[in-house]
Amino acid sequence: MKLTVSILCTLGLCTTLGCSSLSEDVCDEHCNCEPCSDRDYEDCVIRTDAQLDIYDSYDCGTAADDLYACAIDRGYCRDDHWTYGDACERESEDLQWCVGSASLLRGNDVPRPN
Repeated sequence: MKLTVSILCTLGLCTTLGCSSLSEDVCDEHCNCEPCSDRDYEDCVIRTDAQLDIYDSYDCGTAADDLYACAIDRGYCRDDHWTYGDACERESEDLQWCVGSASLLRGNDVPRPN
């Protein structure tokens, strides 16, 4: 399904079909909790897309997708601040490990989380 949505988005059919990107889903959750103007929302989508591109450049797109999906599923609003707290700790550690092990600065010296 994710591949199908990606292909549809690449073809420019997402808005026509009502699909949304992972970045839009994250920003929807964020802006449902924290008041966002249209510009704030657009900035959020752009920043999130850019961050996902960086993770992809480290070949960590799957780990990033897992963390963002967890954040969407388990995130909550507390005092007008959207967070996922410790609910996605495993996914966050996996992403940190992936980026750290792929980094030229750190190489493969990063221990894999349990």
